[in-house]
Amino acid sequence: MNILLVEDNPTKQGEIMCILEKEYNHLMKIDCVSHLEKAQELISIKQYDLYILDFSIRSKDHDSSIDYGIALYDYINEKQELNKIIGYSEFDNILNKRKDIIETIPFIPYSSRDDIWKNKFKDLISEYISKNNIIIDTVYDIVVVTALDDEFKYMKEASNTNWYSNKNVEEDLFNFYTTRLVNAHGETANVVAYTMNEMGMSYASALAIKMLINFMPKYLVMTGICAGFEGKTKKGDIIIPGAIFNYQSGDIREKGDFTPLYKIKEIDQKVNKIIRIIEAEYSYGRQIRDEWSKKYPTEKVAGRDQKIHINKSFGTGSAVVKDGKILKEIQEKNVKDLIGLDMEAYSVMIAKEFADENNPVVPLVIKAVQDFANKEKDKTYRNFSSYASARYFFKLCEDKLISEINKS
Repeated sequence: MNILLVEDNPTKQGEIMCILEKEYNHLMKIDCVSHLEKAQELISIKQYDLYILDFSIRSKDHDSSIDYGIALYDYINEKQELNKIIGYSEFDNILNKRKDIIETIPFIPYSSRDDIWKNKFKDLISEYISKNNIIIDTVYDIVVVTALDDEFKYMKEASNTNWYSNKNVEEDLFNFYTTRLVNAHGETANVVAYTMNEMGMSYASALAIKMLINFMPKYLVMTGICAGFEGKTKKGDIIIPGAIFNYQSGDIREKGDFTPLYKIKEIDQKVNKIIRIIEAEYSYGRQIRDEWSKKYPTEKVAGRDQKIHINKSFGTGSAVVKDGKILKEIQEKNVKDLIGLDMEAYSVMIAKEFADENNPVVPLVIKAVQDFANKEKDKTYRNFSSYASARYFFKLCEDKLISEINKS
């Protein structure tokens, strides 16, 4: 169900979004706009099932006025879609201007002094859905997966949103979590996330494919920690691979000699372009470190020399690596730009190949360095790296990705 919410007051907007999220658990796609012209623009190019309008809104260049809400009402009337409107405002304001409006559409007199309007609003939404036989489908734009619970914990923290437990998939024993991201333009993206709480490619592949089948997202994203190449990376560095491969794929000869046969999967070029723009225009590293230090002042944080590594090669294998020589050996086998290793990332690239051709998915892996794949297996940076990888992704969403999703 696609909804356009027109509201220029952040408090009222938040109240309405909270009602819809609690009642329908992110099963609606909601675009939020704050002024007349943006609402008209979206209505001209997109199809909506319902318009929720505050009649006291602003225009692009002027303060709030009941006149702009009425202008939007008339614009929707031209499209012969008055039957899709639920309106609200201070009752006297609209009554004095256009009595015909409150006689034509469901209208709620808003008051900040009590919650009566909220109950009326819930009833009207429920009545509208029932009357129009609208099926509330699960529409998710992004699936996020992590390997372990602690990575999942910091992934949710990094979103700066409220997450809701959601078991809306029939006969599914897994407990998914959902949230809604909103960018500065009021555009939204629905997110569903789950952790397998188990390391390894087989678990990750099964989960990723399961998520694609159940939710048919536009993006499949993995965040969390990884091992970095010592000398090329520092602990806390963020890695966004341009190519991912299974470094254990190959032939074992009679004498036990291993001949690698790497099937390299490359990142989607559209996402690659967005990340390059982000790298050039935004200082995410500093922002992420500052945010982390405020939230967790006693925890380890990356230094000022933290780097974001993009478009390098990244290896995935089925075992925990505790020998730094492994990275060098893989590098010597024709992967000169190898930057790091993990146990799950390749599964995201594999899952893409099992997606419905009518619903293609874009895979994306963002990891941060915890250790250097040696016997020390230092976990000092584990929490920061779990957070940093996810926070980079959510900032990417805020600045570019949500807008891309809303274009399609």
